[in-house]
Amino acid sequence: MVTDISQNASATSVTIGGQVGCDLQFARNWVIGAQIDGAWTHLHSSQSFTSGQGLPEQGSIALSANSTITANVIATATGRLGYAANFDDIASLFYVKGGAAFINYDSYGINGQTATTLCAVFDPSVGCKAFNAPVNNAFNFAAPSTNRWGWTIGLGTEWVVDGNWSIFGEWDYMNFGNHTANFTDANSGTSQLTVKQSINELKMGINYRFGNPLPAQYP
Repeated sequence: MVTDISQNASATSVTIGGQVGCDLQFARNWVIGAQIDGAWTHLHSSQSFTSGQGLPEQGSIALSANSTITANVIATATGRLGYAANFDDIASLFYVKGGAAFINYDSYGINGQTATTLCAVFDPSVGCKAFNAPVNNAFNFAAPSTNRWGWTIGLGTEWVVDGNWSIFGEWDYMNFGNHTANFTDANSGTSQLTVKQSINELKMGINYRFGNPLPAQYP
C-alpha cells in the first residue's frame, strides 16, 4: 500500500469585489475603523504527484495522481488602525488591520491510478525472477463544497485624490487552518484527508466616502 503522502499546491487568481466600512479620526493624526469586504474569484490549484512503495519479495505499488482545489468566494470582517499624514502634499493614511476571514471552497478532487506489480516467479535464493504485468486501478475522489472561517492580518495605505474619493493599496494574509474532508470514490469508498489553506492577497481599489469631503491635507 502507499502511505504518508503530503503535497503542496499553489495558485494565482484575480478577484473582483467591494467593501463597506467606517472610520473615525481622533488624537489629531490617528484613525480607527472597521470594514467588511467580499470578492468573487476562481482560485484553482492543481498539483500532480507520484509515489511508490515496494513489497518485499512480492512486487510494488506505484501511484500517480492529480489533486485540485477550487475556491469561489473570499470575504473578511476587520478592524483597522491608521496614521494620517501628508505625503508629498497628498493626504495619506497608513494602516494595519486584522480580523476574521471566510472562504467558500467549490470543490476538492483527487484523481489518478495505482499500478500494482506482483511477483510471478520467486526463487528463495535470488528473489523474484519474473513479474506479472501491472494491474491498474483508476480512482476519482471528490469532496463536497464547504465553507471555512479563519483569520487575517494586513497593512495598506490610502490617498485622497479628489474630495470624497480616495485610492488604496493593501496586502492581506489569510489563514484557514487545517480541516479534515471526506473524499468519496464510487468504487473505493470514502477516505479522510487533511487540507490546509492560506492566502496572500494584494488589493488595489477606489473608495468613496459618504458625508463631508475628505480634507486636502491632514492637520
